[in-house]
Amino acid sequence: MTALILRLLGTADGTPTDHDGRWLVDYDPTRGSVDSHGRPMLAHIVTTDDPRAARRFDDMKELRAFWFRDSGLPHPRNRPLTAYTIVLESAPGLP
Repeated sequence: MTALILRLLGTADGTPTDHDGRWLVDYDPTRGSVDSHGRPMLAHIVTTDDPRAARRFDDMKELRAFWFRDSGLPHPRNRPLTAYTIVLESAPGLP
């Protein structure tokens, strides 16, 4: 089976972000971060323009569990990465 990668198309509400159209490299919903403009973010998200550098998932079950990871906050329950519209792609081969 081909590995999968996750591309963030944009937020579901259309708010532009630094991650729009890029592939996911790292995500940690338990800690905050800042974007390239110094604005606070609810989660640590790292993306890339290079699909070969994207995090690879062995199957859909693993990818879905990663995408749905929550922040651990009791109220409200928060899954920051689900704010994005995503597309799943087959991981490209190594150069």
